Amino acid sequence: MPTLPCEDPLAQLVQFRQDIYTLFPAGRDSLMDLLDSLSGNTTAQSPVALCEHPSFRRGNACFIQSYCTIV
Repeated sequence: MPTLPCEDPLAQLVQFRQDIYTLFPAGRDSLMDLLDSLSGNTTAQSPVALCEHPSFRRGNACFIQSYCTIV
């Protein structure tokens, strides 16, 4: 995950997200939505509950595909 040093926190976050995005073999957009749901949802009782979070913009089928990609 090569990154260039940067002092701007927003630019660091954007670079970090781009680095993570390139690590996923398939379903990158869905997996990024899943990560956003994980980081923004503190009350989910199950993995399926994450797809109900507003940051997961895709349907249940995409959640299952994303989950199967990483498991």
